[in-house]
Amino acid sequence: MNKSKIIFLSVFFFSLTGQAVVRKLTCVHTVMDLAPFCTVTLKELEDGSLESPVQVEHQGQLHASVIEETELQTGELYHLFLDSDKPGQEIEMIVRNAVNDKGEYPAVLINHEAPFAKEMKGICK
Repeated sequence: MNKSKIIFLSVFFFSLTGQAVVRKLTCVHTVMDLAPFCTVTLKELEDGSLESPVQVEHQGQLHASVIEETELQTGELYHLFLDSDKPGQEIEMIVRNAVNDKGEYPAVLINHEAPFAKEMKGICK
């Protein structure tokens, strides 16, 4: 592929999103820190916001989840609600801004409607 085609394709894709992705985090959430439950892929845009929808993989199936970002609290890198377009079914997701010794960000999914096991821990890298 010649240089002019690469430049054209780059400009074309940049214009589709309006902003370039500057960081991508893959967050794996597990059941009791043992078995993978779901993976959420977050893409941060140039302005610091997250691209919506995000990609969620659960039981081998991929689906898009519309998100709503909320105001950050101390120690948070991201604070959002997955499935924000489905009232009563939203799942809260918090990613902490302090990395562990492996360079991973601790994260948690919170299902406020679950009768037990409301929180599912995870890591993002």
